[in-house]
Amino acid sequence: MVDFIVDYYHNIENYPVLSQVESGYLCSHLSEMSPYLLESFDDIVRDVEKDIIPRMMHWLSPNFFAFFPATMSSVAFVGEMLCTAFNSIGFNWLVCSAAMELEMVVMDWLANMIKLPKSFMFSGTGGGVMQATSSEVILCTLIAARDRALEIIGV
Repeated sequence: MVDFIVDYYHNIENYPVLSQVESGYLCSHLSEMSPYLLESFDDIVRDVEKDIIPRMMHWLSPNFFAFFPATMSSVAFVGEMLCTAFNSIGFNWLVCSAAMELEMVVMDWLANMIKLPKSFMFSGTGGGVMQATSSEVILCTLIAARDRALEIIGV
């Protein structure tokens, strides 16, 4: 799979950036029922090369100029591979103390880089709050904004 991914990145600029297919194209290429017998890895890779890669938008192509690929970098890709290999779900200290503490250290590094006061840091007097999902982060942000707005208008 690593070789396949390397080849994909090596050839990414040769693919059309924008998908050239009609809605429902994949249904006509795949069986209505899941396979009963296992397929070989090579057959699966060939299907991906033939039916998936030519029909997707290639966000990381050097020919892609519409949006910026904010969700991916080479460093993030390697980090994701490492995280997947460990299969550790770091949602609190008990289930993965190393991941949680690493995240705390890195967040303090970020706070230092953007010159936040020590009270915002885990190593400071206040510290941060670790959320399990981005949805929790958004909810907390909205509640804090609402409370601040109500404070400003005196409610």
